[in-house]
Amino acid sequence: MARILRGCRQAHKRQGCNGLSCHHPDRRSYDGRPFRAAKKPCYRSLGIQKHRLVTVGARALGYPNKKNYAIMLFMKNKAKRIEIIDALRGLSVVLMVAHHLLYNLVALLGAPRWFFTNPAFDVLQPFFAGLFIFLSGVSSRFSSSNIKRGIIAFALAIVITLATELMNMPIWWGVLHLLAFCMIFFGVTHKLWDKISKKISPFLFIALIVFSAIATSQIHITYNEPPWLRYLLSILGWSQRGFVSYDYFPILPWIFVFLLGTWAGTFIRDRKLPNWFYEFDIPIFPEVGRKALIVYIVHQPILYGLVAAISQLTNNPASLFPS
Repeated sequence: MARILRGCRQAHKRQGCNGLSCHHPDRRSYDGRPFRAAKKPCYRSLGIQKHRLVTVGARALGYPNKKNYAIMLFMKNKAKRIEIIDALRGLSVVLMVAHHLLYNLVALLGAPRWFFTNPAFDVLQPFFAGLFIFLSGVSSRFSSSNIKRGIIAFALAIVITLATELMNMPIWWGVLHLLAFCMIFFGVTHKLWDKISKKISPFLFIALIVFSAIATSQIHITYNEPPWLRYLLSILGWSQRGFVSYDYFPILPWIFVFLLGTWAGTFIRDRKLPNWFYEFDIPIFPEVGRKALIVYIVHQPILYGLVAAISQLTNNPASLFPS
């Protein structure tokens, strides 16, 4: 990809492009037809708009015109992150950290239970968790290898499982396990989902979210043996007796939230949303969103250590909180 961009810059320089406008007599649109006007903005300043793109450099490297467009579209989107997506992901991460902090206060310091469980948090927690999973689906449309990302995420999830088991707060199937599974699953099956009409896809995924949520909550399936089947049912969404996971995000219905995000990601990737969506700028949260994986991995051990230390230093930790 870097070679293609270097070729573009060199070709533009040879033909007198100053980066603001082009005078190339042989410039063509992505489908191979010449532009009608003699002078059009260069893609380096125009960006990707109306499916018109200067591809002199990529053609010089021997790429067919339609492939040029796909390559340039991918590189343009990859080069500049979309701030609003990072901001929303960062907000979700901040709320997740706050949620886990409140749980630690209740579990280790004896804080009132309403700190962790109350009507407001009971509504907000699944909403922002769903937003985080949805945005992960959106991001999958920008990835060159979802299978590779999924394998790396699953390896990190196993490390988290081992670490939390030592803390007596085991996470056998948390959000990172779920996202790793979704990435691999989508990487393997994305061609199948892409065949579904873009007009039908959102209604299909929303229907599957509702149906699977009802099925896992209303249909009770219980097995005592064998252990592997109990674990499989638990990660699918039918939690079994003896299965404990302090962070629990089963495959159903959350995988369909992820797939709904992949549908939205096609429109975002192809820049079909209003310009303000791509130009949105807000401090702090985008930076947190870009480091979401690191924050997820390290936040709970740090919070657990700090709260445990306060618990050891205080004779009556519960007295620190209002009743």
